[in-house]
Amino acid sequence: MYMSLLDRDISVSPESIRLLVDRSLVLLNRFTDQMRKLLLVEDMFDSLKLAGVMWMMTYVGAIFNGVSILILADIVFFSTPLIYQKKKVRQNETNINSVFKRTSAFFLSASSPKACTHTHIY
Repeated sequence: MYMSLLDRDISVSPESIRLLVDRSLVLLNRFTDQMRKLLLVEDMFDSLKLAGVMWMMTYVGAIFNGVSILILADIVFFSTPLIYQKKKVRQNETNINSVFKRTSAFFLSASSPKACTHTHIY
């Protein structure tokens, strides 16, 4: 029963290791270059965005423990595809009809000659 699994060759070839190391080296160089740009303030706007995200994460960290964030992410990651599969057809039809109605109402109200008309689209 398990003999076919025991007889299977599971060795890793040197070519696959070289390919993996080359890919990871490219990613590591890209990451270090980006971190250098952010931390040494090469672009002020991107560095301020990083500082803002880090500041907001302190509030998230004050509310949640790191393990609870991982558990919540795990639940969302694995339950979202199931919910989408169950409600896919109805949700897609509803979204398409809703977007069509909103855009047509917006363009019809914008092209009308009345002045100062407000259209509330919900």
